[in-house]
Amino acid sequence: MNFSNNNIIVTGGAQGIGESIALEFAKLKAEVFILDIDHQLGESISKKHENIHFYKIDLSSAEEIKNFIEKFNTKTIDVFIGNAGILTYKNINNFDFDDAHKIFDTNLFGHLKLIQCLKEKISSSTLKKIILMSSINGQFGAKESLLYNMTKASIENAVKSLCVDLAEIGINVNGIAPGFIKTRMSVLADGSDEFENDNFKSIYLKYNKLPIGRYGNPIDIANVTLLLASHLANYINGQIINVDGGVTSTF
Repeated sequence: MNFSNNNIIVTGGAQGIGESIALEFAKLKAEVFILDIDHQLGESISKKHENIHFYKIDLSSAEEIKNFIEKFNTKTIDVFIGNAGILTYKNINNFDFDDAHKIFDTNLFGHLKLIQCLKEKISSSTLKKIILMSSINGQFGAKESLLYNMTKASIENAVKSLCVDLAEIGINVNGIAPGFIKTRMSVLADGSDEFENDNFKSIYLKYNKLPIGRYGNPIDIANVTLLLASHLANYINGQIINVDGGVTSTF
């Protein structure tokens, strides 16, 4: 694959899955624009790679989104990858509206606003792709994850709705639902590593609930993102691709 002369936006591109995606596109000669709230990490990556450009932005802030749109003067965007997300350990007993607004604005509404403002730039590009990052958590229930799971379920429906809305201007919209991926989000509410606890080792590994037999790494998600961004995926539209080592097949 070669993405030379293609402009790629990756939100949440300063670490974890987003960083891996940004670096893979950069290796393939794309001009990559990472949008992230972490100024230190974002600047560090952009200084190491001449074709990676950093914009500091809080996706929960309408004002910061507006400021970004006003100063972003690239004529076309070939691929928009909505990867940024936050995780809060909340349930029905302890969440409040501030929690809910923050996580929905960051994980969902901030991306929708960016797409609303940038869709003409995407439509006038060569690749015309939007990829939104969901999670297998959007497909089932889990303790202490009410708000996060709801945002991811909403993203999956947004993919299908945007696929219909944006078809008239030629944009493909797909989503990726990662499973167990080794990132900062694999640290549990008690501070332990999700993949080192007995629950993961016994249920998912010992009893083969995770058929591939290992957790995933950010590169596993980046590779699927490259495929969906390319011309090879031109007839894939409105789909959620589970990249989970087969775990949801055992549910």
